[in-house]
Amino acid sequence: MFEGDMSGARVRSWIRDGISWHLGDAGDPDLVRALRPQDIVVANNFLCHMEKTQAEQCLRNIAGLVRLGGHLCVTGIDLDVRAKVARDLRWQPVTELINEIHEGDLSLRRDWPYKWWGLEPLDPERDDWHLRYATVFRLNDIT
Repeated sequence: MFEGDMSGARVRSWIRDGISWHLGDAGDPDLVRALRPQDIVVANNFLCHMEKTQAEQCLRNIAGLVRLGGHLCVTGIDLDVRAKVARDLRWQPVTELINEIHEGDLSLRRDWPYKWWGLEPLDPERDDWHLRYATVFRLNDIT
């Protein structure tokens, strides 16, 4: 994804071309007003560095960046927090390839439960397993 050296890195041209890049605070409510609603928003591996209440507030804010009918891809967050927000905001989990996506990063699965970044195994016996283990959600109604 990146190219460069120890003094700096930049997104490879084949990835960055044709994309508008913006720097902002994902928790800032003004960010939603600054950007038009997007078809796809990716929140990857930064919410895990926040306290649970801050991560929840930030995730709710990020959801406001997704247009109705659009998709949110969110990883690297406490599963209880993600499931709570998804349930509260009535997100529709995208279940296609849910197991392959959940199990995709072997380092996360290997480090469960010994490291804070470890990811619990997918448990299809849970009543809420689709919502809990989905990484991709379709946002039909954001309230």
